[in-house]
Amino acid sequence: MKSAVTATAAAVVLLVAPVAAGAAWLPAVDISAEGNEYGFDQYPQVAADASGGAVAVWPQLYGPHLIQAATKLLGGGWESPVDLSPPNQYSLEPQVAMNEAGEAVAAWIRLDSERKLEVASRTPQGSWGAPEEISAAGGGPNHVDVAIGPAGEAAVVWTGYQNTSDYIIRAMIRSASGQWGLPIELSKPGQNAWEPKIAFDSSGNLVAAWYRWNAKGDTIVQVAEKARSQAWGEPRALSAEGGMAGSPEIAVSGGQAVVAWERELVIEASVRGVGGAWQPAVEISGPKSAEPSLGMDGEGNAVVLWSSGAEYSLRNAEVASLPVGGNWTKPITIAEDLTGGWGQPQVAVDPAGRAMAVWTAWDGSRRIVEAASGEVEGSWGPPVAISPADSWSQRADVAMDSLGNAAAVWQGEPLTVQAAVFDATDPRFNSLSIPSQVRAGRPALFAASPFDAWSLASPPTWTFGDGSGAAGSSVDHSFQSAGKFDVTVTTSDEAGHSTAASATVKVTPALAVSGRLVKVRNGKAQVRLECPGTALCHGNVLLSRHVKAKTGRRVTRVIGRTVVAIPGGAEQTVTIKLKPRSLRPRADAPGKGLPAQISGDAIEPRSVVLKRFIPRPKRTQKP
Repeated sequence: MKSAVTATAAAVVLLVAPVAAGAAWLPAVDISAEGNEYGFDQYPQVAADASGGAVAVWPQLYGPHLIQAATKLLGGGWESPVDLSPPNQYSLEPQVAMNEAGEAVAAWIRLDSERKLEVASRTPQGSWGAPEEISAAGGGPNHVDVAIGPAGEAAVVWTGYQNTSDYIIRAMIRSASGQWGLPIELSKPGQNAWEPKIAFDSSGNLVAAWYRWNAKGDTIVQVAEKARSQAWGEPRALSAEGGMAGSPEIAVSGGQAVVAWERELVIEASVRGVGGAWQPAVEISGPKSAEPSLGMDGEGNAVVLWSSGAEYSLRNAEVASLPVGGNWTKPITIAEDLTGGWGQPQVAVDPAGRAMAVWTAWDGSRRIVEAASGEVEGSWGPPVAISPADSWSQRADVAMDSLGNAAAVWQGEPLTVQAAVFDATDPRFNSLSIPSQVRAGRPALFAASPFDAWSLASPPTWTFGDGSGAAGSSVDHSFQSAGKFDVTVTTSDEAGHSTAASATVKVTPALAVSGRLVKVRNGKAQVRLECPGTALCHGNVLLSRHVKAKTGRRVTRVIGRTVVAIPGGAEQTVTIKLKPRSLRPRADAPGKGLPAQISGDAIEPRSVVLKRFIPRPKRTQKP
């Protein structure tokens, strides 16, 4: 892979490893203070943009009872958390979504005398706005989900109630300008709908799914869609009557939509192709399967992750994939012996089809968070532990950017939110300056600005092709001899990826330096020259003057020249024989001297003064 880098008058070639070579999870860090709640639905959420930004949200319920957020900094590390909700209002169940441009929206439930729905928005520059209350009075929101579209529009969906026994799905949409519309009822009254999910596609169209009860007490998964700039369509059932269906998950991309859910401990899914209708549901798992999580790449290829096995014994993590226009693959096991109870698996997919899965596992003495990377239509690597070895960790979430990097968050110990990042890509140079030509013996500036969005890039190291090197973002270097030298700069990140850039520098011979005073006597100029450094100063020396031509124009005429070869670090006086009649005496010449210039390919150009000028005597006509 090659990257574009700006250099100063030099052809630069980048030497980099392939994406994901040596990809690694970096050590976990605490991103919250102590006080994260370990209750039902009280776990951290994370979302990522396309170029290395990520945000995490969580409820801080011990103490001030508020919602907090932290932003992953470009270049590695996390900012200190900020409060999204006012303190002492008992806010809970936060959800967060982020688009490719870095715009984010978070939604949560606030408990006062009644339940209320609040949202806060974040700009691509990382600034969160004040919270807004958007639910209608008496709506009693539960099970909030949030999505953000490519143009900055946002949508929130939740379960509310019309009375204490009639739960209904409502949605609100925010325009790209930031204005929230009125609540819209998506499900039918009297059906007790629950647990909605919502997603945008790349064109700004929306899909929402939930489950509702029927008169027999069974639950049925339903879906509703909204094309951009149009009204919501009527809900339609995806799962069959009979049995209990729930926990729906949605993914929409490339014009294709998938909804997956759990029904009677079997994972089912329905697909809607580009411009088509929803297909009948199919079983994609074996028995004793639960907790589906769904991801989709930029073309619409999908993957579903779930846990399987006996409910109160160690369970497995399994996946099945759906290629665009194809059929679901046979499930494969990517991890065994997860926690007793549920493993709470989550999966994220980037636009290129790289996938990352996280879940809670059991190491024999405590709960830990594990992760495995794979591809939507390919193999999966072995699971690795990403939580600290001495922490009881659980309830992980994961998000990916567009290049296969990932961020995971979870509940850690003691009562903190912890995070780790998966650095899959090489560092790059945001700017690079390698001069194409320099003089021997003269210091030249070499500069590079390394950057890695997911971990800290090291200060660059330089090799100059002459046996010497240096370290730093900006270094001076002097070549001691003329020739061509291959200069290479290298940087690495915390995951061990490295990137190198190289360019050839042409080193020309060194330049000598003259004084500003040149003594002239009897038609000869005496010039004192100094050759700095250790490189040889070799070449022509020219002495010239500005004079008036017969036309009246000022012209520059060479009045003398010679060749010098001065060793580096030495001084030498050279004699330049001046051209006859090239120095015309002036009345003020003896006192002020005559202005001239000394230059050439062996000497640094300089204005000088010709002093002690004694002209040749004028010729007299013989009698």
